[in-house]
Amino acid sequence: MDIHIELKIREARKIRYMTMSELARRAGISKATLSDIENGVKHPKLKTYCKICSALEIPIDNEILECVIRK
Repeated sequence: MDIHIELKIREARKIRYMTMSELARRAGISKATLSDIENGVKHPKLKTYCKICSALEIPIDNEILECVIRK
């Protein structure tokens, strides 16, 4: 199963009624970077995904790790 991590990030953010600015601030990244990630323009390093997942309070499971490693 191929997951689209950028869609999962956007969905998790919206479920939490969190703005892009708020998530970017909590994750310690710029809003522009988060926008590029959510739109599939950028594929950042695992460390950045970990920061985003931490800010969203969601675990990083094996499926997400495999997706990040493949990119």
